[in-house]
Amino acid sequence: MQLIDTPSMNRSDSNQPKPNFPRKQRIARVKWGLLKGLVIVIGVITIGVVALNNRNQSTAPVPLPPITTLEQGGEQGATIDSNALKQFAEHHQLPEIPDLTGKAAEDIHNALTVFAAHPSKAESWGQLGRVFQSHRYPIKALACYTQAAAHDPADHQWAYYMGRIHADRFEIDQAIEAYERAATLEQDYPSTFLALGNLYLQQGNPQKANASFRRFATLRPQSSHGYLRLGQIAFDAQDFETAIELLKKSIAHAPEDFRAHNLLGQAYQQLGQTGKARQHLAIVNRLNRRDELSKQIVYNDPLYQKMLESNNTDAALTDRMQAAKATDQVQLAIELAEELCRRDPNDAVRQHNLALAFKKGKQFPQSLACVERAVQLDTELIPAQITKAQLLLIHRKNGEALDLLEQIVTTDPDSFDGHYNRGAALVLSKQYEAAVESFEQAVRLQEDSARAHVALGEALSQVGRKKDANEAYRRALELDPLNSRARQRLTPTH
Repeated sequence: MQLIDTPSMNRSDSNQPKPNFPRKQRIARVKWGLLKGLVIVIGVITIGVVALNNRNQSTAPVPLPPITTLEQGGEQGATIDSNALKQFAEHHQLPEIPDLTGKAAEDIHNALTVFAAHPSKAESWGQLGRVFQSHRYPIKALACYTQAAAHDPADHQWAYYMGRIHADRFEIDQAIEAYERAATLEQDYPSTFLALGNLYLQQGNPQKANASFRRFATLRPQSSHGYLRLGQIAFDAQDFETAIELLKKSIAHAPEDFRAHNLLGQAYQQLGQTGKARQHLAIVNRLNRRDELSKQIVYNDPLYQKMLESNNTDAALTDRMQAAKATDQVQLAIELAEELCRRDPNDAVRQHNLALAFKKGKQFPQSLACVERAVQLDTELIPAQITKAQLLLIHRKNGEALDLLEQIVTTDPDSFDGHYNRGAALVLSKQYEAAVESFEQAVRLQEDSARAHVALGEALSQVGRKKDANEAYRRALELDPLNSRARQRLTPTH
């Protein structure tokens, strides 16, 4: 069979004659081609515009919703639109923002305002983490600190904060890992090594704990905590002489830490030095209800303090004020107490707390003005009345103070402070017999008060009852062997 070539079978044949279409048909074919090309171009442009719009929508900044004020029950409180806040958080891939009101809402909004201005800065993430942590949202805080560390991996504070959160959640291994990372990044921050030492002890690793506490003691030699922990390690290893040496250093820096006295007494007991053992164990009986010292390292820790300052609720400010007073940060205590009074000037307890802060700072006129305000607001607030009486005595207004204290012990016959301060006012008025009665009542109400026994002894001496006075001083020394007033006044017997 002979094959016939066709145009479709051999399009490359240049000798093949081309079809001859009519002119109209050729024009129609061109128009159709142009139309198809136009449709394709329009489609491409449309797809591009849609994609660009979608991209712009996804990258367009979602504004931070404003904070608004609502009035509930006659009181105003701040709040933030929860739906708008959720969109903001989702856009920036933040942890879910809790629905907060009042000062907590203000705290979170302030942190988010900073974040919105600088979302790629480590400090923006870190401050948001501090706010979450101070308001007790540890998991959200942990997520923010992780982002802060990703933006600035050389800054030790993010690892430190993560370690603290893990430690608070009893996640010992994760806490140690975070603190070790913080210690590697910053080898001169004392609190990291104190925290690591405590965690190593919990983990059962006294060797590493010892090294960490020694580093802490080197960085902060005036702190009792390093020596206390090193003494504990030596005691557990039955190296009692080393324990005694270290615990003495701890007590030198913190004379009222009952934990050091307790361990020191036990160490002396193990070495058969029973007299010294009894002396320190007696101090424990007086101090074991007053362990404020363990808080001091927390509130003196700059990073932890910075985190606490991210919480401006009334409860947080009150805690910080009390801590500032306990650690002799008097001006800070006054400032915090003043802020609390500004928020509610008609709260008697707040006015009394401000009076106590002024009193601790020896600003007695200001203290008296505040305590008088507190007593006006609440006439049954006995602690404020006691403080007022003390301030009246300082201002040498003995008669007014005595009248007030008479009212107090009449209203509350079981008030130790009432009877004790009444006795002090009677001594200043040289009414020694009546003072003896007041101090005897104070001792009956609080038999383990060394200061009450000393005051009783001094009043007994004024009325010529030297033997009874000596007995009161001896009892004071049994309760507090280091009480210098009792030791100085105790008359030797022949």
